Amino acid sequence: MHALGAFPLATRAFGPEWAHVGAFLPHSVVDWANHWPLERQVDMWYAAGITEIKTRQMTFGTGVLIKGRKRGG
Repeated sequence: MHALGAFPLATRAFGPEWAHVGAFLPHSVVDWANHWPLERQVDMWYAAGITEIKTRQMTFGTGVLIKGRKRGG
């Protein structure tokens, strides 16, 4: 997963503060993905009244785009 590999290395180039972010954030991202798989996130959006939900995997699996329309909005 990019969160545990490329991201921590890339953030080091921007200084010690970003290196710190690169050290702790990837684990949060992985935890989020494990606890909130895409199907569960889509279900949560539906439960919040969002319809016409579409998902798209980003290049090389670096992220997921989720979009939808709020009922009555």
